[in-house]
Amino acid sequence: MFSVEVYFDMLLGRDYGSLAHFHFLKTLRLLQARINNPKDPTSISDATIMVVVILGLAAEMIGDRTAAENHATGMARIVDLRGGLEMLRFDNPRLPAKVCRVDIGLALRFGCKPVFFDKDMSWNPYLSGQDFVRGKRKHPDTNHDMEAFLKTLDPRLSNVWRDLEEFAKLSNIASQTGRKLQPNIFSEAMVSILYRLLALSPESASKNAFRLGMMTFAASIFFRWRDMKQRQAYLDDSFTDALIELKKAATRPPSTVLLWLLMIWRTNSVQGGGDQAIEGWILEVMDGLAICSWSELHNVMKSVLWVDCLFDASSKRILEPTLEKAARKGAGVDS
Repeated sequence: MFSVEVYFDMLLGRDYGSLAHFHFLKTLRLLQARINNPKDPTSISDATIMVVVILGLAAEMIGDRTAAENHATGMARIVDLRGGLEMLRFDNPRLPAKVCRVDIGLALRFGCKPVFFDKDMSWNPYLSGQDFVRGKRKHPDTNHDMEAFLKTLDPRLSNVWRDLEEFAKLSNIASQTGRKLQPNIFSEAMVSILYRLLALSPESASKNAFRLGMMTFAASIFFRWRDMKQRQAYLDDSFTDALIELKKAATRPPSTVLLWLLMIWRTNSVQGGGDQAIEGWILEVMDGLAICSWSELHNVMKSVLWVDCLFDASSKRILEPTLEKAARKGAGVDS
Protein backbone atom coordinates (compact mmCIF):
# COMPACT_ATOMS: atom_id res chain seq x y z
CA MET A 1 0.00 0.00 0.00
CA PHE A 2 2.86 2.36 0.84
CA SER A 3 4.47 2.05 -2.61
CA VAL A 4 1.12 2.52 -4.36
CA GLU A 5 0.39 5.68 -2.35
CA VAL A 6 3.86 7.09 -3.05
CA TYR A 7 3.54 6.33 -6.78
CA PHE A 8 0.24 8.18 -7.08
CA ASP A 9 1.49 11.07 -4.93
CA MET A 10 4.40 11.46 -7.35
CA LEU A 11 2.31 10.96 -10.49
CA LEU A 12 -0.27 13.55 -9.43
CA GLY A 13 2.27 16.03 -8.10
CA ARG A 14 1.07 15.73 -4.50
CA ASP A 15 3.19 15.97 -1.39
CA TYR A 16 4.17 12.78 0.37
CA GLY A 17 0.84 12.13 2.13
CA SER A 18 -0.11 11.03 5.65
CA LEU A 19 -1.66 7.78 4.39
CA ALA A 20 1.58 6.84 2.64
CA HIS A 21 3.50 7.73 5.84
CA PHE A 22 1.19 5.50 7.91
CA HIS A 23 1.71 2.51 5.60
CA PHE A 24 5.44 3.21 5.50
CA LEU A 25 5.80 3.08 9.31
CA LYS A 26 3.67 -0.05 9.48
CA THR A 27 5.79 -1.76 6.81
CA LEU A 28 9.02 -0.81 8.59
CA ARG A 29 7.76 -2.21 11.91
CA LEU A 30 6.77 -5.52 10.32
CA LEU A 31 10.06 -5.74 8.44
CA GLN A 32 12.14 -4.92 11.52
CA ALA A 33 10.33 -7.55 13.57
CA ARG A 34 11.02 -10.15 10.89
CA ILE A 35 14.72 -9.28 10.47
CA ASN A 36 15.32 -9.13 14.24
CA ASN A 37 14.53 -12.83 14.46
CA PRO A 38 17.31 -14.51 12.41
CA LYS A 39 16.06 -17.98 13.39
CA ASP A 40 12.85 -17.26 11.54
CA PRO A 41 13.32 -18.53 7.93
CA THR A 42 11.09 -15.70 6.69
CA SER A 43 13.77 -13.16 7.73
CA ILE A 44 15.63 -13.85 4.46
CA SER A 45 12.70 -15.13 2.40
CA ASP A 46 11.71 -13.98 -1.09
CA ALA A 47 8.83 -12.07 0.48
CA THR A 48 11.19 -10.17 2.79
CA ILE A 49 13.49 -9.32 -0.11
CA MET A 50 10.51 -8.01 -2.09
CA VAL A 51 9.48 -5.78 0.84
CA VAL A 52 12.99 -4.27 0.87
CA VAL A 53 12.86 -3.89 -2.93
CA ILE A 54 9.57 -1.97 -2.65
CA LEU A 55 10.93 0.24 0.14
CA GLY A 56 14.01 0.97 -1.97
CA LEU A 57 11.87 1.92 -4.97
CA ALA A 58 9.67 4.14 -2.82
CA ALA A 59 12.68 5.90 -1.25
CA GLU A 60 14.03 6.49 -4.75
CA MET A 61 10.72 7.94 -5.94
CA ILE A 62 10.46 10.43 -3.08
CA GLY A 63 14.15 11.36 -3.35
CA ASP A 64 15.29 10.04 0.05
CA ARG A 65 18.86 9.01 -0.75
CA THR A 66 19.82 8.02 2.81
CA ALA A 67 16.85 5.66 3.17
CA ALA A 68 17.42 4.29 -0.33
CA GLU A 69 21.08 3.48 0.42
CA ASN A 70 20.12 1.85 3.73
CA HIS A 71 17.56 -0.34 1.97
CA ALA A 72 20.11 -1.27 -0.72
CA THR A 73 22.68 -2.23 1.93
CA GLY A 74 20.08 -4.32 3.77
CA MET A 75 19.01 -5.95 0.52
CA ALA A 76 22.63 -6.86 -0.30
CA ARG A 77 23.08 -8.38 3.17
CA ILE A 78 19.97 -10.56 2.81
CA VAL A 79 21.00 -11.67 -0.70
CA ASP A 80 24.45 -12.54 0.66
CA LEU A 81 22.86 -14.66 3.41
CA ARG A 82 20.89 -16.45 0.70
CA GLY A 83 24.13 -17.37 -1.08
CA GLY A 84 24.31 -14.51 -3.58
CA LEU A 85 22.42 -13.58 -6.72
CA GLU A 86 23.16 -16.90 -8.44
CA MET A 87 21.52 -18.90 -5.64
CA LEU A 88 18.65 -16.43 -5.63
CA ARG A 89 18.19 -17.05 -9.38
CA PHE A 90 18.19 -20.81 -8.75
CA ASP A 91 15.35 -20.45 -6.22
CA ASN A 92 13.40 -17.71 -8.02
CA PRO A 93 14.57 -16.88 -11.59
CA ARG A 94 12.91 -13.44 -11.72
CA LEU A 95 13.91 -12.11 -8.29
CA PRO A 96 17.56 -11.17 -9.07
CA ALA A 97 16.45 -8.79 -11.83
CA LYS A 98 14.06 -7.03 -9.42
CA VAL A 99 16.85 -6.68 -6.86
CA CYS A 100 19.35 -5.39 -9.44
CA ARG A 101 16.78 -2.99 -10.87
CA VAL A 102 16.61 -1.19 -7.51
CA ASP A 103 20.40 -1.14 -7.21
CA ILE A 104 20.86 0.29 -10.73
CA GLY A 105 17.97 2.72 -10.24
CA LEU A 106 19.64 4.24 -7.18
CA ALA A 107 22.87 4.70 -9.13
CA LEU A 108 21.02 6.51 -11.94
CA ARG A 109 18.93 8.63 -9.56
CA PHE A 110 21.48 9.57 -6.90
CA GLY A 111 24.90 8.42 -8.12
CA CYS A 112 25.10 5.75 -5.40
CA LYS A 113 27.79 3.08 -5.76
CA PRO A 114 26.08 -0.19 -6.78
CA VAL A 115 26.04 -2.85 -4.07
CA PHE A 116 26.13 -5.76 -6.54
CA PHE A 117 28.81 -6.68 -9.09
CA ASP A 118 31.26 -4.38 -7.31
CA LYS A 119 34.12 -6.92 -7.46
CA ASP A 120 33.79 -9.66 -10.05
CA MET A 121 32.33 -8.73 -13.42
CA SER A 122 32.61 -10.31 -16.85
CA TRP A 123 33.59 -7.86 -19.59
CA ASN A 124 32.88 -10.29 -22.41
CA PRO A 125 29.99 -9.60 -24.80
CA TYR A 126 26.74 -11.00 -23.43
CA LEU A 127 24.11 -10.73 -26.19
CA SER A 128 26.28 -10.22 -29.26
CA GLY A 129 28.12 -13.49 -28.61
CA GLN A 130 24.94 -15.59 -28.50
CA ASP A 131 23.81 -15.17 -32.14
CA PHE A 132 20.21 -14.25 -31.32
CA VAL A 133 19.84 -12.67 -34.76
CA ARG A 134 20.76 -15.46 -37.16
CA GLY A 135 22.21 -14.86 -40.60
CA LYS A 136 23.51 -11.40 -39.72
CA ARG A 137 25.16 -9.59 -42.62
CA LYS A 138 26.69 -6.19 -42.97
CA HIS A 139 24.01 -3.78 -44.09
CA PRO A 140 24.88 -1.85 -47.26
CA ASP A 141 24.24 1.39 -45.32
CA THR A 142 26.66 0.47 -42.52
CA ASN A 143 27.93 3.59 -40.76
CA HIS A 144 31.67 3.30 -41.46
CA ASP A 145 32.47 6.30 -39.25
CA MET A 146 30.75 4.49 -36.38
CA GLU A 147 32.74 1.32 -37.02
CA ALA A 148 36.01 3.26 -37.12
CA PHE A 149 35.11 5.10 -33.89
CA LEU A 150 34.34 1.81 -32.09
CA LYS A 151 37.87 0.58 -32.87
CA THR A 152 39.30 3.51 -30.89
CA LEU A 153 37.39 2.57 -27.73
CA ASP A 154 38.38 0.50 -24.73
CA PRO A 155 37.26 -3.05 -25.74
CA ARG A 156 35.17 -3.21 -22.56
CA LEU A 157 33.13 -0.22 -23.74
CA SER A 158 32.86 -1.41 -27.34
CA ASN A 159 31.66 -4.83 -26.10
CA VAL A 160 28.83 -3.13 -24.23
CA TRP A 161 27.98 -1.18 -27.38
CA ARG A 162 27.76 -4.43 -29.37
CA ASP A 163 25.36 -5.83 -26.78
CA LEU A 164 23.24 -2.68 -26.82
CA GLU A 165 23.24 -2.82 -30.63
CA GLU A 166 22.12 -6.47 -30.52
CA PHE A 167 19.34 -5.65 -28.07
CA ALA A 168 18.11 -2.83 -30.32
CA LYS A 169 18.03 -5.25 -33.28
CA LEU A 170 16.07 -7.80 -31.25
CA SER A 171 13.62 -5.09 -30.13
CA ASN A 172 13.07 -3.85 -33.68
CA ILE A 173 12.52 -7.38 -34.98
CA ALA A 174 10.11 -8.15 -32.12
CA SER A 175 8.12 -5.00 -32.92
CA GLN A 176 8.03 -5.70 -36.67
CA THR A 177 6.88 -9.31 -36.18
CA GLY A 178 4.42 -8.61 -33.35
CA ARG A 179 6.36 -10.74 -30.88
CA LYS A 180 7.55 -10.00 -27.37
CA LEU A 181 11.08 -10.30 -26.07
CA GLN A 182 11.58 -13.09 -23.57
CA PRO A 183 11.59 -11.61 -20.03
CA ASN A 184 14.96 -13.17 -19.24
CA ILE A 185 16.59 -11.50 -22.27
CA PHE A 186 15.21 -8.11 -21.21
CA SER A 187 16.27 -8.40 -17.56
CA GLU A 188 19.67 -9.99 -18.20
CA ALA A 189 20.50 -7.41 -20.88
CA MET A 190 19.57 -4.63 -18.44
CA VAL A 191 21.83 -6.05 -15.74
CA SER A 192 24.77 -6.84 -18.03
CA ILE A 193 24.72 -3.55 -19.97
CA LEU A 194 24.10 -1.06 -17.18
CA TYR A 195 26.39 -2.55 -14.51
CA ARG A 196 29.31 -2.53 -16.97
CA LEU A 197 28.62 1.06 -18.02
CA LEU A 198 28.41 2.16 -14.38
CA ALA A 199 31.76 0.52 -13.63
CA LEU A 200 33.64 2.31 -16.43
CA SER A 201 35.00 5.87 -16.17
CA PRO A 202 36.94 6.89 -19.30
CA GLU A 203 39.22 9.92 -18.94
CA SER A 204 38.64 11.13 -22.51
CA ALA A 205 35.78 13.65 -22.80
CA SER A 206 34.70 12.00 -26.05
CA LYS A 207 34.58 8.48 -24.67
CA ASN A 208 32.98 9.48 -21.38
CA ALA A 209 30.20 11.36 -23.20
CA PHE A 210 29.71 8.27 -25.37
CA ARG A 211 29.49 6.04 -22.27
CA LEU A 212 26.91 8.33 -20.65
CA GLY A 213 24.97 8.56 -23.92
CA MET A 214 24.85 4.76 -24.04
CA MET A 215 23.72 4.69 -20.42
CA THR A 216 20.97 7.24 -21.08
CA PHE A 217 19.83 5.30 -24.15
CA ALA A 218 19.79 2.03 -22.17
CA ALA A 219 18.03 3.62 -19.18
CA SER A 220 15.35 5.06 -21.46
CA ILE A 221 14.61 1.47 -22.54
CA PHE A 222 14.93 -0.41 -19.25
CA PHE A 223 13.60 2.30 -16.90
CA ARG A 224 10.59 3.64 -18.76
CA TRP A 225 8.37 5.02 -15.95
CA ARG A 226 5.54 7.15 -17.26
CA ASP A 227 5.94 10.84 -16.30
CA MET A 228 8.75 10.05 -13.85
CA LYS A 229 11.94 11.14 -15.58
CA GLN A 230 13.21 12.73 -12.36
CA ARG A 231 14.16 9.18 -11.36
CA GLN A 232 17.37 9.57 -13.41
CA ALA A 233 18.46 12.98 -12.11
CA TYR A 234 22.11 12.04 -11.50
CA LEU A 235 22.47 10.48 -14.94
CA ASP A 236 20.77 13.46 -16.62
CA ASP A 237 23.12 15.92 -14.91
CA SER A 238 26.21 13.80 -15.60
CA PHE A 239 25.35 13.47 -19.29
CA THR A 240 24.73 17.22 -19.63
CA ASP A 241 28.06 18.00 -17.92
CA ALA A 242 29.86 15.48 -20.15
CA LEU A 243 28.46 17.09 -23.31
CA ILE A 244 29.52 20.55 -22.11
CA GLU A 245 33.05 19.17 -21.57
CA LEU A 246 32.93 17.50 -24.99
CA LYS A 247 32.04 20.82 -26.63
CA LYS A 248 35.29 22.26 -25.25
CA ALA A 249 37.38 19.23 -26.25
CA ALA A 250 39.72 19.14 -29.25
CA THR A 251 38.79 15.55 -30.10
CA ARG A 252 35.17 14.60 -30.76
CA PRO A 253 33.35 11.56 -32.13
CA PRO A 254 32.33 11.49 -35.83
CA SER A 255 29.47 13.89 -36.69
CA THR A 256 26.84 11.14 -36.95
CA VAL A 257 27.81 9.77 -33.52
CA LEU A 258 27.89 13.28 -32.06
CA LEU A 259 24.41 13.99 -33.43
CA TRP A 260 23.18 10.71 -31.93
CA LEU A 261 24.52 11.76 -28.52
CA LEU A 262 22.87 15.17 -28.79
CA MET A 263 19.55 13.61 -29.85
CA ILE A 264 19.63 11.16 -26.94
CA TRP A 265 20.31 14.08 -24.59
CA ARG A 266 17.55 16.22 -26.10
CA THR A 267 14.85 13.55 -26.08
CA ASN A 268 15.67 12.63 -22.47
CA SER A 269 16.21 16.15 -21.15
CA VAL A 270 14.10 16.72 -18.02
CA GLN A 271 14.20 20.50 -18.39
CA GLY A 272 12.30 20.47 -21.68
CA GLY A 273 14.31 23.37 -23.08
CA GLY A 274 17.60 22.11 -21.75
CA ASP A 275 20.97 23.85 -21.94
CA GLN A 276 20.86 26.57 -24.62
CA ALA A 277 24.49 26.02 -25.64
CA ILE A 278 23.76 22.37 -26.37
CA GLU A 279 20.52 23.30 -28.15
CA GLY A 280 22.51 25.55 -30.48
CA TRP A 281 25.10 22.82 -30.95
CA ILE A 282 22.40 20.42 -32.18
CA LEU A 283 21.46 22.84 -34.97
CA GLU A 284 25.12 23.35 -35.81
CA VAL A 285 25.76 19.60 -36.22
CA MET A 286 22.53 19.09 -38.17
CA ASP A 287 23.55 21.91 -40.49
CA GLY A 288 26.95 20.28 -41.04
CA LEU A 289 25.21 17.05 -42.06
CA ALA A 290 22.64 18.94 -44.21
CA ILE A 291 19.72 17.58 -42.14
CA CYS A 292 16.46 19.54 -42.42
CA SER A 293 13.74 16.88 -42.02
CA TRP A 294 12.68 14.12 -39.66
CA SER A 295 13.31 11.41 -42.29
CA GLU A 296 16.90 12.59 -42.75
CA LEU A 297 17.46 12.76 -39.00
CA HIS A 298 15.82 9.36 -38.52
CA ASN A 299 18.15 7.78 -41.09
CA VAL A 300 21.18 9.04 -39.17
CA MET A 301 19.80 7.74 -35.86
CA LYS A 302 19.14 4.34 -37.45
CA SER A 303 22.70 4.23 -38.79
CA VAL A 304 24.00 4.58 -35.22
CA LEU A 305 21.50 2.99 -32.80
CA TRP A 306 17.73 3.28 -32.54
CA VAL A 307 14.56 1.42 -31.49
CA ASP A 308 11.74 2.66 -33.71
CA CYS A 309 8.76 1.56 -31.63
CA LEU A 310 10.12 3.19 -28.46
CA PHE A 311 11.56 6.45 -29.73
CA ASP A 312 10.07 7.50 -33.08
CA ALA A 313 6.83 9.15 -31.94
CA SER A 314 8.19 10.98 -28.88
CA SER A 315 11.41 12.07 -30.59
CA LYS A 316 9.60 13.41 -33.64
CA ARG A 317 7.33 15.48 -31.37
CA ILE A 318 10.13 16.79 -29.14
CA LEU A 319 12.41 17.64 -32.06
CA GLU A 320 9.77 19.31 -34.23
CA PRO A 321 10.77 22.89 -33.21
CA THR A 322 14.46 22.09 -33.83
CA LEU A 323 13.69 20.61 -37.24
CA GLU A 324 11.62 23.67 -38.16
CA LYS A 325 14.59 25.92 -37.31
CA ALA A 326 16.88 23.67 -39.37
CA ALA A 327 14.47 23.77 -42.32
CA ARG A 328 14.24 27.59 -42.18
CA LYS A 329 18.00 27.85 -42.00
CA GLY A 330 18.36 25.47 -44.95
CA ALA A 331 15.81 27.42 -46.99
CA GLY A 332 17.70 30.65 -46.25
CA VAL A 333 20.97 29.16 -47.51
CA ASP A 334 19.31 27.84 -50.70
CA SER A 335 17.79 31.21 -51.54
